[in-house]
Amino acid sequence: NILNESVRFLEEHPTETVVMMVKPDDGSTVGLVKAMASFIKAEVAKGDECHVWTGNEIPSVKEARGKIVFLRRDEIDKAKYDPAADGLQERWFGIDLSKWDDHSYGDTKYAIKIYGQDQYGTAVYAQDAYSENANGKIEYIEGTMAQTTGADTTHAIPADSWIFNYTSCSKWIPLNVTKDLNPQLFADEFGKDKSGYIDNRRLGMVMLNFVDRPMSRLIYETNLVDNEFLTAKAVFPASISLSQGQRLSDAKLSGQLGGGRW
Repeated sequence: NILNESVRFLEEHPTETVVMMVKPDDGSTVGLVKAMASFIKAEVAKGDECHVWTGNEIPSVKEARGKIVFLRRDEIDKAKYDPAADGLQERWFGIDLSKWDDHSYGDTKYAIKIYGQDQYGTAVYAQDAYSENANGKIEYIEGTMAQTTGADTTHAIPADSWIFNYTSCSKWIPLNVTKDLNPQLFADEFGKDKSGYIDNRRLGMVMLNFVDRPMSRLIYETNLVDNEFLTAKAVFPASISLSQGQRLSDAKLSGQLGGGRW
């Protein structure tokens, strides 16, 4: 259902991309892989209308438009199922991040390399210190932002890498953790001078829970800082005159730029 809903979304919004990490928490891992294979095989058969990224490297935004880009945290047991038998490439299921949870963060309060650079130039860095509580977690989140934006020059990440900065943790109730962390992220008073990191510099993937409207706005307006991505099509009028009994459509507007009416 999730895969089909993703396809529906991409058909309605073909300039968008879905980056989907697949992780088995319960049930049959082989069953999950076979279900993925069935979906991928059907999509690849569509040819140019395929909604799955079938390249080997990390795609550019242009290349990924209209596609689902898979990442997987399960290992494909080829003794039980070999994608090649179905004419599929293992890479289409996503790069192998099955060793994700083998890494311990401890005092390493920044993203660490969990997948070394391969023949396609791909590397994956993650901050997923899920065993922390909200008070401790914020230091890992901030440390990763410092690292990705270049404020921390001692733990550089290659430009062509996946970066995942998780704000979630397993202690406390998830919503309570979010109520503590998200306001701190929204305020963005990070760094030595408290000027923050959330602008249009590189942030990687910042994984959020319970995103509300102000946080959503912060996310997409991050792309608008210091550029002309959004240009106002009209300026609200300086004055509006309306006589008693008139409709809004009868109002006289002055001082506005561009056309428009109520």
